[in-house]
Amino acid sequence: MSANIEKLSLEGLLKILRTVDSLCSIPRIGWVQRSVSKFEAEDVGKHILLTSYIGLILCNYYKSLCDDKVNCDKVSTMCLIHDVHEASIGNIAGDVRRLIPNFRSIELKKLEELFKEYPLSISKIIGTYFLEYRESTCVEAILVRISDKISTLLRACRYIQQGNREVIDLAQYYINEVRNLLSYVRCEPFKQALESILAEVSKEVSRACSS
Repeated sequence: MSANIEKLSLEGLLKILRTVDSLCSIPRIGWVQRSVSKFEAEDVGKHILLTSYIGLILCNYYKSLCDDKVNCDKVSTMCLIHDVHEASIGNIAGDVRRLIPNFRSIELKKLEELFKEYPLSISKIIGTYFLEYRESTCVEAILVRISDKISTLLRACRYIQQGNREVIDLAQYYINEVRNLLSYVRCEPFKQALESILAEVSKEVSRACSS
């Protein structure tokens, strides 16, 4: 075995299992606050999985339409880690996060703690990607942010279809969030395609408001 290859341990793999298990038992607080039942409330693990599928689709679609170089492996990795720190700190409501000094530093510290026993090559990549995602410093980060918002928007639409009107405001908020993020995208065909989807979602939300 090459001296440059870092050891992969059973304990490291078991730690991944424990992290994923904990993510799948943490409900996303925004749904709970809007009267989604504990049986229907999406957990962080489901959100990460849905975001990852959307990111995979959007990245490859972007790649097929645009001249910009984009790394879909990077997008998939960013999707998988974008909320993984919540395994340590839970899913905290936005209004509460804003009251906590240096909350972003806390997120980064918890992410580093989760991966500190992993091979250095992996933990270094994860730390770099997380910072790029958080600061939106590359096209991959923008695509992951869009995927994250669309994931939440789709979930809101599902709850609206089930008769929960309390999530309508959240759906409207995330429609605007995706539109704001699209302003940073240079590829017009990609923007137009997503705007078309947002228009359909907006109609669904409007119908729910008037019913």
